[in-house]
Amino acid sequence: MTEKKTSPFPEWATKYRTKGVELRCINGNYYLYQMSSRWNKEKKRTQKITGKLLGKITEKNGFIESDKARLRREQSQIDKVQVKESGLTDLITDKFSGQIDLLQKHFP
Repeated sequence: MTEKKTSPFPEWATKYRTKGVELRCINGNYYLYQMSSRWNKEKKRTQKITGKLLGKITEKNGFIESDKARLRREQSQIDKVQVKESGLTDLITDKFSGQIDLLQKHFP
């Protein structure tokens, strides 16, 4: 007979553990971290690399994404930032048009 392995984590916490994600219990709270592995030449075996915090897991609320993970996700979704201003540009083009022409003549 084979015995079924039991997890030290509760069922409600382990359902959020997927490939490349590590579940940790710290001071009675459950957290998810990115995880990867890399070959260690000296030890001649793979070595676990713990990455960034993804969030916290509670029985009541489930997975709660950390603020830093949310910021990283939102920053990766930003395609292009546009800065819009007109006041200084209008002032320069109106008041200094002669100097702009001279600058363009010498610095095409």
